Amino acid sequence: QAGFTPLWGAFTFPLAAFASSLFALGFDVTATIVLIGAVGLIPFVAFRVLQSWARGDLAAKTNAAQA
Repeated sequence: QAGFTPLWGAFTFPLAAFASSLFALGFDVTATIVLIGAVGLIPFVAFRVLQSWARGDLAAKTNAAQA
C-alpha cells in the first residue's frame, strides 16, 4: 500500500554480501544466480532513491528532520 520506499535500500548490501560469500565458499552456480538478481535489483533501487531525492520526496518518506 505504501509503494516504493527508500528502505528497500536496506536489502541491497546484504544481497551483494550474500552473493560474495557464496562465491567465497565455492557455490559458484548459486552465487551467479543470486548475483544476476542483485544486478537487476540494486540499480533499480538506487535509481528510484535518486529519483525520490530529486523530487524532494526522500526526506518525507524517511522521516528526516527538517531544518
